[in-house]
Amino acid sequence: MSSILVVEDEDVLRELLEIVLAEEGHDVRSATTASCALELAAHQQPSLIVFDMTLPDLDGADLVARYRALPNATAALIAVSGIANLEAEVERIGVDGFLAKPFELEDLLALVNRALT
Repeated sequence: MSSILVVEDEDVLRELLEIVLAEEGHDVRSATTASCALELAAHQQPSLIVFDMTLPDLDGADLVARYRALPNATAALIAVSGIANLEAEVERIGVDGFLAKPFELEDLLALVNRALT
């Protein structure tokens, strides 16, 4: 069982991701802000972080940079977002995968499985 941190400020999507990933057997934690996510990640060291690129307090690039500055920051990173330049932005910040919103749950699960192996 892998530990996954979901960072999403949209309640419905966050709750859906929590349910779907938990049903796949993962230990899922969630946060609605980057600050909360960084605190959780520092203490619980997730295997994977699935995060929205547009959060209320920080954007995805800042979240990734601050996460990578943490000791033992080894989690794979998957970005999900509806921003227009998503592919260019995730290439710039260097994540392990990304999905443009809206996305199919099957695509997310395939990406999660690849990131965790």
